Amino acid sequence: MLTRAVEKIATVADKDRPVFSGDASALQEANGQLAQKIEEQSAVLLQNSGILPLQKGTSLAVIGALASETRIQGAGSSHITTPESISILDGLTNAGHEYDYSPGYNLNGIFSDVLLKEAQEVATKAETVVVVLGLPATAEAEGSDRTNIDLPANQTTLLNAVNAVNQNIIVLLVAGSVVDTS
Repeated sequence: MLTRAVEKIATVADKDRPVFSGDASALQEANGQLAQKIEEQSAVLLQNSGILPLQKGTSLAVIGALASETRIQGAGSSHITTPESISILDGLTNAGHEYDYSPGYNLNGIFSDVLLKEAQEVATKAETVVVVLGLPATAEAEGSDRTNIDLPANQTTLLNAVNAVNQNIIVLLVAGSVVDTS
């Protein structure tokens, strides 16, 4: 009985499955353009005290390990592989901004006094600081539930330390799920 039910489902799936006969690269290009548009329209600005938009020539510091690598949400079978991705650092460079960079924290969540002090030094020299915070892939992996909605402690420590030396901060949050920002 089970075999017959499975055979019926397989027959329907084979019959009703659409057959793609177009140009795969054109489809990928169109989907990439749509994804870019969706990404641009889904950014949320919580507050702007006149710091945005960034002016070219502004002395800029970028702090945060997630600025140097593009993190596409998901891990395990939910991981997304894209044909092209641009890191935040590359995006700023492509837009004509010059900056000093410091990773500021480890993505493994382990606190580093060396990275923290380096980030403060970089932040002290800049007019404006972009701090990139968020969740590492391991926090949003399929098959492991988070026990809280906090950012990793090493990142909140970094944000407080940078804020102590420069209050002209833009925070970019990279996360595919809810994060407590209080």
